Amino acid sequence: MKICLVCEGATQAEAARCSTCGAWLVPGSDLHYPTRRGEGETGNAFVGAVIDGKYRLQAVLGRGGLGTVFQAQHTGSLLPVAIKLLHPRFAEQKEHRSNLREEARRAASVLHDRCARLLDVGETEDGVTYLAMELVQGETLEAVAQAGPLPAGHVAAILLQVTEALVAIHAAGLVHCDLSPRNVMVAGDADGLRVKVLDFGIARTVSLRGGERTTRSDASGFFNPVFSAPELLRSGEVDARADFYSLGMLALLLLHGELPAASGAPAAQLPRGLPRRLARLLESCLAEAPAERPREARQIERELQRLLQARQPLVRRAAWLVAGLVVLGNLVGGAGPAPFLRARTGAALGLAEPGADLLVQHCRSAQLHTVGLHFGGFRAGDLRLELSRGGQALLRQPLAAEVEAGGDALVLSTAQPSWHAALQAIGNASRDGEVDLTFVAAGRGALAVARVRLDDQPPSVDWQLEPSEALTAATMLRWHAADDVAVARQEVLVRLPDGPAQRVPLAGARGELALGAALAERLPGVAAFGPVEVVVRAFDAAGNAAPEQWREVAIADLAAPALLEVGGPAGEPYAPVVEGVARLLVRRAEPEPGCRLELRRDDGELLVATGWPGDAPSLELQVPCDSPSGPLRAGRHVLALLDAAGNRTELPFALQLRELDLQLQLVGVGALPAVYAGELVLGSEGAELRVEAAAGQRLLAAAFAAEFGPPAAPVVLR
Repeated sequence: MKICLVCEGATQAEAARCSTCGAWLVPGSDLHYPTRRGEGETGNAFVGAVIDGKYRLQAVLGRGGLGTVFQAQHTGSLLPVAIKLLHPRFAEQKEHRSNLREEARRAASVLHDRCARLLDVGETEDGVTYLAMELVQGETLEAVAQAGPLPAGHVAAILLQVTEALVAIHAAGLVHCDLSPRNVMVAGDADGLRVKVLDFGIARTVSLRGGERTTRSDASGFFNPVFSAPELLRSGEVDARADFYSLGMLALLLLHGELPAASGAPAAQLPRGLPRRLARLLESCLAEAPAERPREARQIERELQRLLQARQPLVRRAAWLVAGLVVLGNLVGGAGPAPFLRARTGAALGLAEPGADLLVQHCRSAQLHTVGLHFGGFRAGDLRLELSRGGQALLRQPLAAEVEAGGDALVLSTAQPSWHAALQAIGNASRDGEVDLTFVAAGRGALAVARVRLDDQPPSVDWQLEPSEALTAATMLRWHAADDVAVARQEVLVRLPDGPAQRVPLAGARGELALGAALAERLPGVAAFGPVEVVVRAFDAAGNAAPEQWREVAIADLAAPALLEVGGPAGEPYAPVVEGVARLLVRRAEPEPGCRLELRRDDGELLVATGWPGDAPSLELQVPCDSPSGPLRAGRHVLALLDAAGNRTELPFALQLRELDLQLQLVGVGALPAVYAGELVLGSEGAELRVEAAAGQRLLAAAFAAEFGPPAAPVVLR
């Protein structure tokens, strides 16, 4: 078992790196389970982007093996939602996108108060797959456990509502497979305890009739190993009873207030003094063999209901205690709570403890129009804000924050004159740089701090394509982005006639990129296509985007056919020379009309150029051995194939020449013999003959025979 610290997933594969993000995998024995992350992660590149034209991403809520979850808002209805973006490595694989959509449609049919509802599933124009889910407020069970062990009645009340969610999930033919503390949210209000189960949108589709099982796909191989059933860790084959094991592990966590030990049977780690009925139920859920666990979620639900009815006074008290989740440890222990103030998960404004090293948070004013905070240990009416820069006070503003139901959270909103004035002051101060925010409670001192710079002005970007009339391998993109504060990132987006748009990151606020060459690496093939649309996007640190200027390019032709080989016409490793002409046969990888072939010396001097006929796969090139630039010699040469758009591919090679024209000559001694009109004339007394061949040839033998007169044996010279 290996765990990825970036994706927060585990896998049985022997690979050294994570197949999702490429990070190094760590043996599971070295780690405890990963926790939900992302609080205050407003610098994520996607924050501020609009997905599929309707969901604006506002903040990061967490990361998992399949993707990243964002807090978002529907641009039409302004409904807050949670958006999960599939990791690019999965989004590029058609089978994973198809499986996700199919399972998401089934998960969307689960309508239950205990389940976070799946609202939408789709793909953006550039191939990003997403899920839109209900945004659930509250705390994870992980945060609840950090407050310390819970009494058995409190745990039973939480488990009952989780089980109610499992009943609905299993009834839809799904198994959750990742029922871990980060996927269970708990909140309290005047009516008591509220639990919701998250992330069953990536649950496995199974048939629960007859105990049938399913095998998880590679995309679903990321789960929380500590809370996963043994059969899931061994083989990936699961049914509904795998979720019951996870339920038992959740109970173990809440009862101990910390992670279960890494060794030993989990059932043996249940604390002493539990009610017998609850202990027996949890022992059965934690059984290693699935056959020894409860058969269905209804069975667990009925058992928990009986247990809670028998302990009704304790349960009522538990509901009210858990309603104050943030101060749960203090309430259970009986100690008075210390004053604190912290941002809600996913809030645009991140808070730190006084004295901590601060990083600048670049925000848009709209992101701070409403700020949710958890608090305790002081009265909300005592809260005030102090602004400063370099130790110099700029503003002291009392805050009339609104306290939410349950009494553990407050909201700062521009509907409140005090926060509206504070936000204006922060914006004015931000023109000169970042500003420090200190939240203070009267008589309690500083509670939390932040360093912020508001920026509502989008960056600007100018860009050009050269040449602009066509997109070829030689096309260069030049850009210049500017912002009042700082440009955070740039990218070029190329929208194709077919297929996903191509997104290429750009380095620096100013620069140039061989865009055609970059696209040629991603889009193999030599066929021209078009039209295409191009835009350069620029974003500042606050997420403001420069106005987009889409430009259409009529045609794109990104590559010429590759040259495969060059040799003699019959496949010889040399170029045969006959009558002063060398002959070469050149082959190319793909047909493309309108191409031209050039042969040059290694120093670039052109020897011959000719058109390539139609879609022919090969061309015989004839090269004169004598030219104005000098004789053709063996050595390094370069073949270049150019298409009609000017794209060029080259094939360097070593030219070898072999003379096949013998150029035989008869050389006599004295006046005779002589050659007249192609005939050899000898004197009556004969002559001495010598036969000579062309340079580079060696004469082995020559035979002479008379064409008239009395028959005579041929004369052979050696």
